[in-house]
Amino acid sequence: MVTVPTEYLSHEAIKKKSYTNLVEARQKAEVAGQEADLQESIRNFVRQQCNGCTPYSWQVDAAEAFTLGLDCTIIAGTGSGKTLAYVMPSFIQKDGMTVVISPLKTIEEEQADQFRAWGIQSVAVNGDTYNQDLHKELEDLKYQILLASPELTIENPQFNALLCSPAFQKHVLGYIVDEAHCISQWGGDFRPVYAKLDRLCSFVPLGTPIYAMSATISPAVLAEELCIIAGSTDYSALDFIVKDAQAANEIPRALIFVNTVSQSQAGFWRLHGIVSDQLKSQISYLNARRSPRTRKTVLRDFCEGKIRVMFVTKIGGMGLDIPDVELVIQFGVPSSLPVWLQRAGRAVRNFSLQGHAIMMVEASVLQRVSKKKKGRTGEENLESEDELEDSDHEIGIEKDPMYRKKIQ
Repeated sequence: MVTVPTEYLSHEAIKKKSYTNLVEARQKAEVAGQEADLQESIRNFVRQQCNGCTPYSWQVDAAEAFTLGLDCTIIAGTGSGKTLAYVMPSFIQKDGMTVVISPLKTIEEEQADQFRAWGIQSVAVNGDTYNQDLHKELEDLKYQILLASPELTIENPQFNALLCSPAFQKHVLGYIVDEAHCISQWGGDFRPVYAKLDRLCSFVPLGTPIYAMSATISPAVLAEELCIIAGSTDYSALDFIVKDAQAANEIPRALIFVNTVSQSQAGFWRLHGIVSDQLKSQISYLNARRSPRTRKTVLRDFCEGKIRVMFVTKIGGMGLDIPDVELVIQFGVPSSLPVWLQRAGRAVRNFSLQGHAIMMVEASVLQRVSKKKKGRTGEENLESEDELEDSDHEIGIEKDPMYRKKIQ
């Protein structure tokens, strides 16, 4: 947990300063007559709402900092419980609202469902759901957590005007920028609105915290491996996943991340073609070119165990929270090391299980460097969420399989 802006300090120095800020804020709150033991209250509410589960100390620290109005950056491994850290204040401040800036509609909808199951009134606010009826419900303060897209938050005049209105602002507990690594990874030509999220500071009142949340490491139970494959079309390297399987339970629960839409389809057809007819339904794929209805159905079936193996692209796989995934494969070198760490963290989110994350690296990556093609022009930028997908002409990657990617 970091409650100070990033500085050129050591990790230990930043951590020490952060907790000094928290202690000072706690002391000021006690002098002002606020609840003396806020942390214990948070723990009790979490136990009541989450089937007796006790939150980690760092989660309680983050929730307390949020409640006391401190800006905070939370960096914790995928699956470690970052979401609960910002939800906990809603357990004890039921008349307040938290606005979550979320990168994808599917994440917004899934988290809204999860929060409602915890007894928190929540809603996804995006281009598919936002209308006059929902706007009226927001004005009437019907919800505790709003999960909104960055486009709607920054660029929609009506919704932004609501966020800026004093009547609304006095009920806002704070703002959460979820998957904050998207600011640097997507804030250029890919999804420019992410580069504009600094505008939050122009209308969020002083004392209303802004949280940035991301993951940088995978769970400790994860065994990471490296495998060299012949090339970017060497889908036979994946055959081991389904080889000799006679029943569905003999196929591991697997997520296979690929870098392009065509790879998700080609990999699917490879495994689909080598399994018996009774097991073909156990394999599927998820990318932004599938219809919203199909994506929702495929994701639901995978979550329920009706699908064992799923090929996913960047958009298809972001935000997946499925605890029993045993195997994560990155097929081909990703664009950066943080991307790999994010994806590797999708395995064994239930810490009682064991799992593997395997990166399959094209042999050509280790052989030579080729010239890179020019990226898209500004006029060719992607314009809608459904188009925000790695294409077969990914910027900086040659079609010729003989290339070497630079991993940032």
